[in-house]
Amino acid sequence: MNEKSIFTRLRFGRTKVPNFKTGVLITASFALLHSMDAAAQARLVINDAVVNLHGGTSSNPILLVVDNSNTNAIAATGSGHIRSEGQFNMLRWNIEDGTGTYNLPFGDENSVLLPLSMIITGAGTNDGTIDFSMYGTSQDNLPLPNGVSSLEHADIIGDGLPPPPDDGAKVYDRFWFVAATDYTTKPTGTMSFAYDQASQTGDLTAGVTAMQAQFHNGTAWLVNQFGADNLGGILSGIPFSDAEFSSTWTLVESGAPLPITLLSFNAVWNNNEQSAARVFWSTASELNNEFFNVERSRDGINWHNIDRVAGAGTSIHNINYQILDAKPLNGVSYYRLKQTDFDGAFTYSNIVSLNRELSGPAISVYPNPATNQFQMYFEGFKSDVVNVSILDNSG
Repeated sequence: MNEKSIFTRLRFGRTKVPNFKTGVLITASFALLHSMDAAAQARLVINDAVVNLHGGTSSNPILLVVDNSNTNAIAATGSGHIRSEGQFNMLRWNIEDGTGTYNLPFGDENSVLLPLSMIITGAGTNDGTIDFSMYGTSQDNLPLPNGVSSLEHADIIGDGLPPPPDDGAKVYDRFWFVAATDYTTKPTGTMSFAYDQASQTGDLTAGVTAMQAQFHNGTAWLVNQFGADNLGGILSGIPFSDAEFSSTWTLVESGAPLPITLLSFNAVWNNNEQSAARVFWSTASELNNEFFNVERSRDGINWHNIDRVAGAGTSIHNINYQILDAKPLNGVSYYRLKQTDFDGAFTYSNIVSLNRELSGPAISVYPNPATNQFQMYFEGFKSDVVNVSILDNSG
């Protein structure tokens, strides 16, 4: 049968026939069938067929709506499957307060079957819906999903070291999207993802490298890894609850989670007199983080520690930190953050600066306090000759 186009937002529901509404484009290849069950609810039955969803965008998504909350509302036989292959080519299932095993017969552009299974043990409330979609990528995991900016292990780099590599080598070449809407309380349970071992590239070796699922909450990759890999194409036991919905999922080499993310690092004057500076930063997640050092520099080359702040160890929540620099330098002060793990590994943040306006001649000693040696800076003096007296505590 030739491929045919249906200009519709396709809905199978509690009607005797599908309800076709004018909207986005869905292309159905081969046969798209429906039948009636005993409860007079429509079912989507795909017999050796391909339902190909394509062309969806964030502003105009493709929606295949299944308005039947029963677990048997979708069925596929033989090579039949639904092809999403796009973040916004979505199957919207009105699961409402249903429980049980919901099987989504997804497949890829090569007709490799990649079913997604959602086992709901705790029902949601307020008759909500769940959107599902997925797409495969090239070996470097590009293009990244909307809202995801990086796959690096850290977005800060070591002193004198090159930036860390993009982590495509440790990430499976596919993303999944699962989002629940209109629920008062979202369902709970577990999911399983099927994967194609031929897409295990880079450091991932088919049948050898165990993978786990990791999700992005719209701001950062959270460090927890979930699920068990049978090394044969199924990763199961991925828990979901309120926190994991509206999330992007991928599979990552077990023990190599995606980034410890520094959300921001900045410095501002604490008062109009510029007599103190507030240095503050936020993390989205931390892994084995022992402490931070806040460092300051006059020239951006020579750095000195001015404060130390304990890290959170391992965290999957946003944490805000700040310190007060009560003795900022005259002129420009540069600040950076040094983050150190329990094993001694460390990384640096970006550099920020503040410029303290001078109202007259000023002398500063750096570092202060100092041991054995220090440097003195003279600014705003009209003469090149300055007399200096150094006194100890006894005068």
